[in-house]
Amino acid sequence: LGFHPHGVQGRAFVDGSITQDINDINNIYQVVGSDKLVVLKRREASSAADMCDLCILTGHESTLAG
Repeated sequence: LGFHPHGVQGRAFVDGSITQDINDINNIYQVVGSDKLVVLKRREASSAADMCDLCILTGHESTLAG
């Protein structure tokens, strides 16, 4: 998974094809934790407030795991 300020993009190791693509220009995302769970902090792009949500990414699987 590759992370950018407005989302995340997943690509296949085999051929580089896009397997997952989240691009949300209304929000800014920041990775705050990753181990077995990937946790993102999400806040509105147009807001100066400190309020945010935490998002847990599920459904992804490491293809390198044995």
